[in-house]
Amino acid sequence: MPSYDFQNTETGEVQTEILKIAELDEFKKNNPHLRQILGMPSTISDSKSTLRRAGSEWGNLLTKIKKGAGYRVKNTIND
Repeated sequence: MPSYDFQNTETGEVQTEILKIAELDEFKKNNPHLRQILGMPSTISDSKSTLRRAGSEWGNLLTKIKKGAGYRVKNTIND
């Protein structure tokens, strides 16, 4: 779920709310003293890297491609 930053217009305090996108308009309507600070909504996602998620088979495939590329092809594959 995305998180949104709001600034209290009375106190200047900034608070973060985690809301569904469908709930955002209703929240702003019910809290007129809060002004949304625009920016990219942040989401929580998986913490694994792409290579770790791909597994060891991907590394093996890159090694085979690198070996089969031949000596005339500039070899830029990092395994």
